[in-house]
This record gives sequence, C-alpha cells and structure tokens, in this order.
Amino acid sequence: MRMAKIKMEIAKLEKQLEAMFGTSTPTPIEKPAKKRKVSVAAKAKMRAAQKARWDKIRAEKGGTLAVSKPVEKPAKKRRKLSIAEKAARRQFMKEWWAKKKATEKAGK
Repeated sequence: MRMAKIKMEIAKLEKQLEAMFGTSTPTPIEKPAKKRKVSVAAKAKMRAAQKARWDKIRAEKGGTLAVSKPVEKPAKKRRKLSIAEKAARRQFMKEWWAKKKATEKAGK
C-alpha cells in the first residue's frame, strides 16, 4: 500500500518536471574526472624535455645559472661551565626536586 503511494507520488512529480523542463528523465550526475596516471617512461620524457628547456634558457643567458644553496650557519660553541657553576646548578636542582616531592606528598 505504502509502496504504491510512493510510486504514484514519483509519477506525479515526474509529470510536473516534464511540464516544466520538457523531459521526464532526470539529468545524470557527473562523476568527478579520474586522476590521470602518467607512466614512468612518460615522466622521464617530460623530465628530459624540461631539462632541455632550461638548458636552452641558460645557454641564451650566457653560461650556467648558479643555483644558490642555503647558507649554513656555523654551530654555536657551547659554553663550558666551571666546577663552581656545575656545583651551584646541582645544588639548585636537588633543592627544587626536594621541594616538588614535598608538595606532592602534602597534596596526597
């Protein structure tokens, strides 16, 4: 019963569409274009052609164009701590951890 009502409704809507647009068949939904796959040989040919184009441009400009490389900064030398500085830091960290552990114990 319900199926018959739905089919009648569909037929009614199709008639309305036909009256509006002159056709009763719905327009097909276009699928997105498939991604083009390029073979390895074709990629090699494209690479060679692009290289030839750049070689031609370089030859016209008079020689090869220098490709700039990023300048590497020399590594900073690490400062060596004196024995006294090391001892002070060690003491500070011992006190810091003791304080942290004490607050954790008090919180539990």
